[in-house]
Amino acid sequence: MLNHEKCLDKIKSNAANLIVVAALYIGYAFFEVSLIYDSVILFILGVVILKWKSRVASIAALIFGVVSLYLLISSSNSDGIRFLAAGVIVWSGALSTYFTVKFQKPKVGGSGI
Repeated sequence: MLNHEKCLDKIKSNAANLIVVAALYIGYAFFEVSLIYDSVILFILGVVILKWKSRVASIAALIFGVVSLYLLISSSNSDGIRFLAAGVIVWSGALSTYFTVKFQKPKVGGSGI
């Protein structure tokens, strides 16, 4: 079983991966302006996961990654770096979803009833 600190570390590292991909997409946005929306969405999801360990944001990141990978496969003008970035989004979204579900927030006082 995973302990509290290890889950917290994994959640933070996967959220940081999403923020790094958002920064990569900002670099690509100079050539394709439509990636600005993707990078803003990824940045917001990464910050929400990092700050609040949100399960909903983790699932949204996973869905966002799967949809972007599907759209890249059906597109004719995509390159390897964008496929790699979409794969990182799917991977980080899946891992952050897994670890946010496993993450147990410590109970503050009370008997837990």
